[in-house]
Amino acid sequence: MAEMNLFSDIRALVIDALNQMAAAGELPSGLDMTAVAVEPPR
Repeated sequence: MAEMNLFSDIRALVIDALNQMAAAGELPSGLDMTAVAVEPPR
């Protein structure tokens, strides 16, 4: 069984939302998403 990681799951949702926004023309296409991070609050 794969270990659950809440932050990687949420990051996947964020990346999906950003890709949908790019597809809708709300963001430029081809953005580099490697720096997008989801972290616990400090």
